[in-house]
Amino acid sequence: MIKLDNLDINKFIKYTDHRGSFYEIPNFTKSQIYQSSVSISNKNTIRGLHYQHKPEMGKQINILNGS
Repeated sequence: MIKLDNLDINKFIKYTDHRGSFYEIPNFTKSQIYQSSVSISNKNTIRGLHYQHKPEMGKQINILNGS
């Protein structure tokens, strides 16, 4: 067994509904990325971006599978 000092184990909360599932990944690195999220959608599901007040967060969208 390996012992690691200062190890934090975090469990992500999975939100699921008829569209699919969603995870929010907390930022532990103090980088300029404030929030990272993973969305897994069912077939024929369209998701959108929500309106934001200033200062807005930048968006990066990665499509891993689908068309």
